[in-house]
Amino acid sequence: MKFKILFLISVLSVVLIAILLSQESRFKSGLSDVRKPSGFFDFIFKKNEIENITLMKCANCKNPYSEPGTVQLESKTSCSSDRLYYQNNFEKISDVFKLKRNNFVEAHFADACVVHIMRSAGAYDSPSSSITQCESEDSAPIKVLSKKAECEDSSKNQSNECKKVKGHKLACVTSEYAYSTYNAFVDVMDCLAIPQRELLPKIWNESQFHVNIYGKGDDAGIGQLTGDAIQEVTKPKYADRDLLEIEYYKKEMEKADKPSCNRILAEKSAWKIVGSSPSVRCGLLTPESNPLRNILYTGIFYRVITSRITGIYYRAGKEFIRTPGGYIERRESENTPLMGSINELHIIEKMQTAGIENPNMDYLKQVLVSLAFNAGSSQAMKLFDNFLKSKIAHNLTIKEEDLDFINANSLRDMALLTAPDGETEESKVARLAQLEEVRNVAYERNLPQFLRLMQSGGAPGYVSKIAYRTTMLNREIGDGICTQPSFLQHSLVQASAQE
Repeated sequence: MKFKILFLISVLSVVLIAILLSQESRFKSGLSDVRKPSGFFDFIFKKNEIENITLMKCANCKNPYSEPGTVQLESKTSCSSDRLYYQNNFEKISDVFKLKRNNFVEAHFADACVVHIMRSAGAYDSPSSSITQCESEDSAPIKVLSKKAECEDSSKNQSNECKKVKGHKLACVTSEYAYSTYNAFVDVMDCLAIPQRELLPKIWNESQFHVNIYGKGDDAGIGQLTGDAIQEVTKPKYADRDLLEIEYYKKEMEKADKPSCNRILAEKSAWKIVGSSPSVRCGLLTPESNPLRNILYTGIFYRVITSRITGIYYRAGKEFIRTPGGYIERRESENTPLMGSINELHIIEKMQTAGIENPNMDYLKQVLVSLAFNAGSSQAMKLFDNFLKSKIAHNLTIKEEDLDFINANSLRDMALLTAPDGETEESKVARLAQLEEVRNVAYERNLPQFLRLMQSGGAPGYVSKIAYRTTMLNREIGDGICTQPSFLQHSLVQASAQE
């Protein structure tokens, strides 16, 4: 009898060990259907960070190499070697940033939002010229040329020039990469009092949260920082004082009673002064100083633009409006009138004259700051001011739907703005003549259409593209999970009240 019992125990032990080994093998294999073991198996994996884990179920999301309807991280073991070029760098990032945080109270949106955006980018199977690498932090990105016809010739495509054309694949979206990005983004937004979900669709439109995306205009990394943007962050704040903008924000962050600020301040490498020349752009492209440094520069750039346009200033972790009577703390739900360029150009009064009795300050900030990111502060204000003045001059009333970027048909004039393939000189002249006629009556258009027609610098239709990404996030992940209610829509409901 005892022998039978011992035999059964032995058999059960062997079966249990086999099950555990099988679970661990599946867990480490990187298969898309891997799930974290539950119940009494949990202790076996407690010390391991699951790499290819399902972060969220979603009805309409689909990413390469992920199970349909899910947002998943990638596994080091399932990614090809040519996508692991920065993995060692990510693993050297401080545990404070690279590991998933429990009870992350500062986060106002799920980690799956950032991971979905990262995983939605292309260049999984083939290299992209927009993805670069660097030899060091103090160098220029390794130049990637545009595709050349001669590189299609197999007899020539081994030349050095053709090798440069190929670019790189996306870095593998491992847990270290994803959480160092997500945690840095949330901390910077929380510390600098920036509505966290406001920049998500903007970043999806530009870099998809990838650290080494490099634009044709030398736009660097996650924030797609140009030389002008970098100068805004590193220039003297006051004409008569030796204090840089980045130094001012560091001092104010030190006064803030926020754990997010303390975590950023502790990362000394994030505060390096990076020059604006493309020859040193790698300082904002390479891990392990990035993604945090790039996101910090992006956040400070946002605050500099916001101060100039709205008169909202950052002090000790909070927002204040500078009025003739002094600084007053800004509370978004109160719809306090804005200052800065908005006040100098009498934007609020012009909106009221044109039919908007109670202008939404959050809406103004969202539209004008988003537009300034791309077109510059001066052109952003000029475009919006011209829209209002043209409506007033022609005695046209502005309705709330005229200010709605989410639901507007902003593509109405795209055929005139875009040269078709094989366009002849005669056709081009005719198209541009027709475009000029349309621009002469741009005052008839809604704001999204007006901006696409009249914006001369940056990317015309930029704010509409951000609106499109907002719609995509709502459709793919779910309404309001990754986005702000009423974002880029003029409504008396305050867009950021939920923050």
